Amino acid sequence: MSAGPANPSEGLPTKALIPGLVGRKDVPKAIALNSIQFNLARTIGPLLAAAAMAAGGMALCFGLNGISFLAVIVSLYIIRATFTPPKTGESVLTGLKQGFAYVKSRGALWQLTILGFVSTFCGIPLLTLLPIFAKDIFHIGATGFSYLVATSGAGSITGALLYAALSHNKHRASLVLWIQIVFAVLLSGFAVSRILPLSHVALFLAGMCLMIMFASITSLVQLGTTEELRGRTMSIFMFAFRGGMPLGNLIFGYTAEHLSPTIALLIASVLLASVSAAFLLSNSGMKRL
Repeated sequence: MSAGPANPSEGLPTKALIPGLVGRKDVPKAIALNSIQFNLARTIGPLLAAAAMAAGGMALCFGLNGISFLAVIVSLYIIRATFTPPKTGESVLTGLKQGFAYVKSRGALWQLTILGFVSTFCGIPLLTLLPIFAKDIFHIGATGFSYLVATSGAGSITGALLYAALSHNKHRASLVLWIQIVFAVLLSGFAVSRILPLSHVALFLAGMCLMIMFASITSLVQLGTTEELRGRTMSIFMFAFRGGMPLGNLIFGYTAEHLSPTIALLIASVLLASVSAAFLLSNSGMKRL
């Protein structure tokens, strides 16, 4: 029942562990599988929570949710990773400095970190502003909003499956940049659409693109770092990746309140498309990964 935060990304511990559980060539597929189970959980979790609340109220709902974490604890306990980092007496601050120095020395990793920040900064507000579109633009209420969320979740699952099929593509970095541009177009389309079925189609395709974007960027970071510095590299990447979510929600939420949700998403789409185009036109080392 514990589905985590309402976005198509997963937590740092799982991401850092994946390369130690599967072979290098299977890392993209493992990340895609992790994304599938996460999005299934956030789709099924609310349904189970609603049933638990109807049967025994809030206490039963939160009690079962707490018990569900036992499965996570047991799973982490029995995991045997293929690489165990050596013990060190260095301070956390020293480790962070080494991690930042390593990421900056690897231009592609630094560019992927920036791209991850921009992707969540511009992409997650689509999901955050969905209740406003449901209530004030389409006037479809709670039931209609749940259909929009389900459409986005279905797109995310489809995107994860599609990414697993394309995971061995030799031009993953260029592919993700083009997908970001497609997502920007879909974001604009959803923002200006006032036809509900068309908005569902745009939302499904946008959810699919979001998942492919996030899985692709994460896979490239995982494959571009060494075992010894993986934890520090992923910490820095996830700081930027996760940090883009609240900042994007804050800024575009403010824009939606003072201008309109349509303008907020249009600005986000233009910014994302501009960054993606800049990377595509530049001689970025990221494109050679």
